[in-house]
Amino acid sequence: MKPFIKSITLTVFALFVGITTYAQRGEGPTTPEEMADKQTERMAKHLELTEEQKKEVRAINLDYAQKMMEIRKETKEDRSAARASMKSMNQEKSEALKKVLSEEQLEKLEKADSRENQSKRGNRGKGRRGNRG
Repeated sequence: MKPFIKSITLTVFALFVGITTYAQRGEGPTTPEEMADKQTERMAKHLELTEEQKKEVRAINLDYAQKMMEIRKETKEDRSAARASMKSMNQEKSEALKKVLSEEQLEKLEKADSRENQSKRGNRGKGRRGNRG
């Protein structure tokens, strides 16, 4: 009987450890380079960027990602200061992208950004039951 209990205990322990490590495994902090690459790829796919535009957009995205990481480090505790800094950074990035993208691409980007912002704000303040009012 004891070997049976030991094997069950060992199995439960192994499952517990496996589940715990699986739950803790995440993306982790990404580097500014990874962030810039991901964002550039999404933009290239959605906006049909040329190779030259990809290079310029990646440089803009990398610069922006590096500055954003710096802001996050500097303003860990003060969210309102971080929000204000990031808002001005977004405006700077938009101005830089206007120099690289065509009018059509800018329109697509603005539409995608507004859709993304709406989906992020989607259910805010509606409680558990959703919007029933």
